Amino acid sequence: MRIVVMVAFAGLALWRAWIDWQATIGEGYAFRLASIDRVFAENAPGSHAKVVSILQNFGPDWLWDPVFTTLFSLPLALIPALIAGILWVTRPRGRGRG
Repeated sequence: MRIVVMVAFAGLALWRAWIDWQATIGEGYAFRLASIDRVFAENAPGSHAKVVSILQNFGPDWLWDPVFTTLFSLPLALIPALIAGILWVTRPRGRGRG
């Protein structure tokens, strides 16, 4: 079952990378993966504004600028790829011969 979930997450990562490929290369631009922040802002602008305001007011002031902005600037395709990689590495291994 873990392999099926891992393949699903890997497929999701490849699908998102393909969407970004079509959006950039098809328009004549250099290939770039879309960031979490851009995709979230384009698909849910109201929720994006609320989440950003909550995170900016959360904790100390230094937490927003170096930490949360870095996390929001990561490519969206990286998240399911990272989950698939973790599932692959932590899968149970078969016992070897001998």
